[in-house]
Amino acid sequence: MKKLVILIAVALFSYAGIAQEQTLLGGEIENGGYGAFFTRVGQVNGGTGVFMGGQGAWIMNHRLGFGGKGYALISPTDLSDIENVKLEFGCWGGLIEYIIASDQLLHLNVHTMIGAGGVRYSPIDYSKEHPEIDYSEDAMFVIEPGID
Repeated sequence: MKKLVILIAVALFSYAGIAQEQTLLGGEIENGGYGAFFTRVGQVNGGTGVFMGGQGAWIMNHRLGFGGKGYALISPTDLSDIENVKLEFGCWGGLIEYIIASDQLLHLNVHTMIGAGGVRYSPIDYSKEHPEIDYSEDAMFVIEPGID
């Protein structure tokens, strides 16, 4: 009986000794990063709007990225019956991303930006303001998931 207990104890301790810790970022961590500008096209007030912005991130082990992203509406937007007024929009926030099969030529990038933004009407020519228009800014919470 004593030999059986010793044999079981040795087997358990040797199994624990060969087990390896499995983590997302195990071993030596490789660091890198990037910065990029981008242009987007989307629907704004029933028309087409052009957005420009930038993003950057610190990449760990070619898989997990943490950074920031921001963009703004740069195209003039038609506001129907209101003259001398333009619509302005911008947003910014933190960026987290996971790169799937990063060592392949074609791979997937799943990301999410979480942050804040603002939208407002603004006069084009300040000498011709419209007193009936509220030029205050409205803030908003922004969450933008994506796949590249």
